[in-house]
Amino acid sequence: MSGRDALERDGFVVFDHVFTPEELGEVERLADLLLGGTLPVHQQRRLQQFMGDMAPLEGAEGNAHDGGWRQPELEYASCLQPGLLDTGVFRKCRQMAKALGGQVSRRFDHLIYKLPNSRTATPWHQDAAYSKPRFAGDATALHFWVPLQDATAENGCMHFEPGSHRALLRTHGQFTRRTGEKGFQAAETEPAGAVVCPVQRGGLTIHTPQTLHYAGPNVTLETRKVWIIQFARFGAVRLKFKQLIGLAPGRLRG
Repeated sequence: MSGRDALERDGFVVFDHVFTPEELGEVERLADLLLGGTLPVHQQRRLQQFMGDMAPLEGAEGNAHDGGWRQPELEYASCLQPGLLDTGVFRKCRQMAKALGGQVSRRFDHLIYKLPNSRTATPWHQDAAYSKPRFAGDATALHFWVPLQDATAENGCMHFEPGSHRALLRTHGQFTRRTGEKGFQAAETEPAGAVVCPVQRGGLTIHTPQTLHYAGPNVTLETRKVWIIQFARFGAVRLKFKQLIGLAPGRLRG
C-alpha cells in the first residue's frame, strides 16, 4: 500500500529509513541552540514570545526539574532559525509533502522536547481543533512528526486512531497549561482500536489535521526531541501574512 493510500484509509502513515544520522544531527544541533538556553540573552528574550510549556497547570507545582521546562515547545522554530530550512530533513519532508499532497508549502512548525521522567502526555486531540475558526480541516494539509532519536512507547511516541479523520471534528474540552495557554483534549482514555506507532531514528509519521492522536509521557532518562512541520495549500502565503501582522516571528538577529 502506498503512503497516499494509507493516509486516505487511516489518516496517518509511518515511514522508516528516510533520514540519515548526519541529517538528523544537523537538525538537533540547531534545535538545541534554540531550546538549550545557550543563545545570548537578547535572543533568549525574543524566543520567549513563541516558547510554551505543554505541561498542564494542574500538578505543575510537583515539577521534578526545579521550575524548569517539563515539555518545552517552540513555535515557528524555522522562522527564528532559517538554517533549519536548509537541512536535508526539511528538503526531504518538502519533497514527500508535494508527492503526497500536491502543491503544498510549509505553514507552521514547532519543536517539542519531552524531558526525562516527564509525566506530561500530549492528550488525545485533533490538530484541527486549534484552528480559528474551528473547521473540519484543510484536506490538503499534512503534519510531519520527525523524532530526532528512536521514538518508543516509553519516551512518548505517537498513537493514532485509524479512520478518525473521516468523521466530524470531535468535541474538545479545554485545559490550562502551566504557562497560561489553552490546550485541547478530545478523550481521556485510549480509544478502542488505537494504534501505537514507535519509530526508529531516521523515520517519521505523517497525519492529517483531523486524525485523532496522542503522545504519552517520557519515563526514560533521555529527552525525546521532535520537530513537527505542517504543510498545506497556500501555506507559505498564510505564514507570510502571520509574519506581517506579528503572529509569527522573523529570524533571530545578532
